[in-house]
Amino acid sequence: RPTILNWLAIALFAQLGALLRLTLALLAGVDDHQRSSTLYSNFLGCMIIAIVNTSKPRFDELDLLPIFNGISAGFCGALTTFSSWNMEIVRWLVMWPTPSMLGMVDNIHHFSAFSAVLTELAVSCLGFQIGHLCAESMREAMPSSDPQAAAVLRGDTLESQPLMRSGPNVYGTTVALPGRDSEWRLALQYRTGCDYMHGGQDAQEDGALTEKKEYTRPLMSHMCCFAAVGCTVVAYSFILPAAKRQGLTFILSFAPLGALLRYYLGLWFNAWPQHFKVGTFMANFGACLVLGICTVFKAREHCFAPGASNFGPWWNELLLGVTFGFCGALSTMSTLVAQMFEMHIVYGFAYFCVSLLASQALLAAILGIFLFSSGVTTVCA
Repeated sequence: RPTILNWLAIALFAQLGALLRLTLALLAGVDDHQRSSTLYSNFLGCMIIAIVNTSKPRFDELDLLPIFNGISAGFCGALTTFSSWNMEIVRWLVMWPTPSMLGMVDNIHHFSAFSAVLTELAVSCLGFQIGHLCAESMREAMPSSDPQAAAVLRGDTLESQPLMRSGPNVYGTTVALPGRDSEWRLALQYRTGCDYMHGGQDAQEDGALTEKKEYTRPLMSHMCCFAAVGCTVVAYSFILPAAKRQGLTFILSFAPLGALLRYYLGLWFNAWPQHFKVGTFMANFGACLVLGICTVFKAREHCFAPGASNFGPWWNELLLGVTFGFCGALSTMSTLVAQMFEMHIVYGFAYFCVSLLASQALLAAILGIFLFSSGVTTVCA
């Protein structure tokens, strides 16, 4: 039952996150005031995941772990996106010849790409910090029966305390570091400790915790929450114009698949090595690979215009579901930022740089090879 509830929670909340990201992307395009379509969603998702991860001891007490996974891995993971952000940067670097790019002044695109990296990272980290501060302001309203969790929520001294509740973990069993900054860092590490971020070790711990509890009351809470999320998704679908519902159907179909794949990649691979989250890296890198291939395929087929392609126009909606739904939910900025804050600054910086440079190199190679081999001077999108 816990596994089924996890699947259902992640899938439903992923749909809700994808819908909100779509709305924020459309908002970013109003009056062409924002070059990045992902800035608002990455900021909001990083802020929410900081609040939710801080409240994990409370979710454990109420036996609402599937809801926690749904919000953190499903909603925040699908709301934020790493692949779309990288695609926007690489399009500046390779001068992807869309009509909007062709109107830019020579060489200004390189500065735009560099600014996009700094701005998006800074805004995402700011959102995480704001979320952490908001959770700090609410900590007195969330009393905990877990002594260690209560000590963390109160901000008590954490010297020589375990970072996790029990069992081995990737950070070691005890840490004794003096100073206020060290205590804050320990508190943050404890709060962001959850299964898909750290691999199978935390998953076993969470599973053991869940098996000890009765499901009657929590199951009703889960069902009510799932029903509310489902009704929101359905209502949003009916609000949209009929012409756009087909694309939305593909987005809602593919987003849960991306979120669940990312969740299990985190469970299987994030526990090792210690200072690099392989599962999250694989999710982000794989999403960029799929997104790059779909972008080139769409450009080669001239956006499936009648008479210019052997594929029907409905392929535009299908690829929208794959790129915006699957790739957007498979890649994540919120989990990446949360993991960076848990690491030592050197390891966190290296983790981010490897993730960014590897993904951009992959996308630049895919787009560059297509431009060089096809010789096109303009693309439809």
